[in-house]
Amino acid sequence: MDKIKDFLLVSKDAVKLTFNSVKKANYLFIFLIIYNIYNVIDYFFVKSFFAGILSYFALIFIFCFIVNILNSIVNYDVSGKNDITNSISRYYSPVINSVFTVYIIKYLINYTTSVLNITLISEIIIYVIFQIIISSILELIYIDEYYGFDIIIESIRFIYKNILIWLVDIIPFIIINEILKNKLFFLFLTQQKVNSIIIILILAGFHTIYLIFKGNLFKILKTSSFRKRQFERGFKF
Repeated sequence: MDKIKDFLLVSKDAVKLTFNSVKKANYLFIFLIIYNIYNVIDYFFVKSFFAGILSYFALIFIFCFIVNILNSIVNYDVSGKNDITNSISRYYSPVINSVFTVYIIKYLINYTTSVLNITLISEIIIYVIFQIIISSILELIYIDEYYGFDIIIESIRFIYKNILIWLVDIIPFIIINEILKNKLFFLFLTQQKVNSIIIILILAGFHTIYLIFKGNLFKILKTSSFRKRQFERGFKF
């Protein structure tokens, strides 16, 4: 019962912080529009090795801006406008190391599943588990300053320690994101341009709220334990 109460109160605090911060997220929204346009281009048009290299570095640069803006919003409650030019110089190294690690693990998973010829249900389960494992990576970069392979280990450790709150709050976002992303790809494939633009804007808005919420939730969980939160609430009463 105490765990459920803690989940509700922590989630409530994260939601409150998120809604207070969303009004400062205009630059984050813009870069998330760019990110979703990038996803479409990468999925449909990147076919050659050279194009793949260019796509990879484009993603790194986009993530640098997103991470830097999230750092400003979540850690300092500002829009990040004044610090946006420092995004690449500040976050290039941790982002490229972390993305490369994720790419390697993703490749190994895809190779293993193709060799083993597992069922579709098993593939979906593995994919969801992988998404959960990497769900705290951005926060570990700009809040805890982890990167490279260490970020995967720390992500697993963090999720295990906060498994109830993190999974219940994050899994619905993962599911909604996959639905919207697949909808976008379908609309683009069927050349429904106006609807594709609408979904890109919806996805950017959804990602804006999701990433700020996730950052606030991570920060709350990372800076306090269950017992510490119980003690602080008891002290307040």
